[in-house]
Amino acid sequence: MTPPNQTYTLSFENMIYIADLYNNFLTNYSNESNLAICDATSKLEASYRNYYDDTHFNTNGAANMKNALVDCILNIYK
Repeated sequence: MTPPNQTYTLSFENMIYIADLYNNFLTNYSNESNLAICDATSKLEASYRNYYDDTHFNTNGAANMKNALVDCILNIYK
């Protein structure tokens, strides 16, 4: 999360890049370590439809995250 309206705040594009870098690392590590992973970020659009700032889910985003995780977990353990 970056402070709003500051000169040192990261751009939206930079935050997306960093989030993708982090998520890609976790996915690769999980695959290399033979661990199950739920890639919920691929199911959630990075927009105000899911987030009310650059970090926190709004009500719709929380519901979408829950659905993505439930679907993933059910697929892992079927």
